[in-house]
Amino acid sequence: MKSLTRHLLDRLPLAKVVLMSFSFVMDHASLDQLFEEHRGKAYTRKLSFSTLVYLIRDALISRQEGTRRHLERAKANQQLPASVVAFYGKLARLPLEVSLAFVRHGAAQVAQLLPPDSPRWIAPASLAEFDLCALDGKVVKHVKHRLKATRAVRGKLQGAKLQLAQDMRSGLALAMNCHEDADCNEVRLTQGLLQQLHARRQEQLDGGRTATLRPLLCTSDRQYSDLSCPRLFQENSGHFLIRHNRTLGFEPDPQRPAQEGTDSRGRRFKQEWGWAGKQGRNDRLYVRRITLFRPELDDDDVILLTDLLDAVRYPAVDLLELYLQRWGIERMFQAVTEVFDLRHLIGTTPKAAIFQSALCFVLYNILQVLRSYVAADAQLPVAEVSGEKLFDDVRDQLGAWALLAEPADTIEQLFPALPAAELQSQLRTRLRWRPLWRKSKPRTRPSQRGRTIHVKGGRSSVFKLLEAEKQRKKREKHKLARR
Repeated sequence: MKSLTRHLLDRLPLAKVVLMSFSFVMDHASLDQLFEEHRGKAYTRKLSFSTLVYLIRDALISRQEGTRRHLERAKANQQLPASVVAFYGKLARLPLEVSLAFVRHGAAQVAQLLPPDSPRWIAPASLAEFDLCALDGKVVKHVKHRLKATRAVRGKLQGAKLQLAQDMRSGLALAMNCHEDADCNEVRLTQGLLQQLHARRQEQLDGGRTATLRPLLCTSDRQYSDLSCPRLFQENSGHFLIRHNRTLGFEPDPQRPAQEGTDSRGRRFKQEWGWAGKQGRNDRLYVRRITLFRPELDDDDVILLTDLLDAVRYPAVDLLELYLQRWGIERMFQAVTEVFDLRHLIGTTPKAAIFQSALCFVLYNILQVLRSYVAADAQLPVAEVSGEKLFDDVRDQLGAWALLAEPADTIEQLFPALPAAELQSQLRTRLRWRPLWRKSKPRTRPSQRGRTIHVKGGRSSVFKLLEAEKQRKKREKHKLARR
């Protein structure tokens, strides 16, 4: 059986590199140590934290069967040392601090595997002195009505509120903050998230993984446009680039005239300097406001506020390009929801939903490593590689491995984990480009605004609709011919 397992892993390169990467990022010893440091009043009897993580990982990746069926199979194979009920109970009570530390630790480990010559996005040269970070919030949805207090409730249930920080160059999820109440305003979580980011950066400096500590430039949407969040971003020599919310007043500086120009797409912008906040407030901020005019969209100009006041050193064109890349965190949320199926939650308590989300973000980071090496092999931008198509093949190969391989033999093959340099070499050797992984071109569909048709009885025949469309086109053609 050992030779069969070794042969399977050689024939399934995607499965092997994913298992090797996960054993490096989340080995059993580091997981149990992480739980011990952040567990609070939680404890371990039969079911260790590392076993819990690997069982949830396999359930998320396989998706061929329900979670309970997967746990029953694991129990039969002696991979689950406790009962299925005990598994759900431990997941439901998992401390929030463990979930947050799990994301931070996973991000720090994954960052060691990224190829240095293949960033997801190359920032403008004027921003090379900064660590670029995007912040945004997400609500965990699609909670099942299984708890006694929720069974009689009709309507959709929300599990928790998350706030994530993403590295804009690599696309990795760096840190997470959370609240069990999904209705919590994400702005309240900003201070805790920034503290995690600064602590992580200090650990990298103390551990020798980075030579110097660059200033942090945070980019966020208009929800963070008040007088408190910018000051939080400025702590520890940081800076901010925030979309301006019109509820926050702005008073131009009469001593500094406005300037105009065009961006890389030929659109007109104006930059001006002044004070954010109402006149007379002691906590007003002196900022630079950049307005990108978009006349094709009604009342939807992009207005940015920043404390980078030097327009020569930090051109407005570069800052507009930076804010455009903030959309990467939205794409990350979409990928975690759809690719890793965060719409199907294993647990139904807020703590369970938060930890499943944390594990999904770690899996997302590992997938970004695979995308980077595949893109480097094909000499393509990372954005050209479809994470969803790549993960579909990963899931198929992992399913074949799980069905045929012996778990004990796999552990013997993959543990202890390889050092980072050797694992990078394995990833570079085994991950080869396949044209099937190229991302599909976006389909531009015409807007249907104003053309909604409500049919009688709530249903209609496709044949009748097609025939009506043919007749409409004939009438339009006839009208044109008469003109």
